[in-house]
Amino acid sequence: MTAVEYVGPSGDEIVVLAFLHTQQYGDSCPRLKLQGLLENARYELAGDGKQYHGSTLMNYGLPVELKGDFDSVMFILQRTER
Repeated sequence: MTAVEYVGPSGDEIVVLAFLHTQQYGDSCPRLKLQGLLENARYELAGDGKQYHGSTLMNYGLPVELKGDFDSVMFILQRTER
């Protein structure tokens, strides 16, 4: 899996793009550990409203579900609290 993360200048918005080139049978995608977030802030995932702490996203990671060759996903996170 390949991923890239963009953090807006204010740090309030984060965009993550993940791409799976090929998948081997039985392989699962690792969690994406993000960078440049505030540890004590909360971030809301656009689309489903799930909220994560900055420390969770940076240390444990964001779960990614990619299945099959050339699958991709885009996550948009918005900081809701500092």
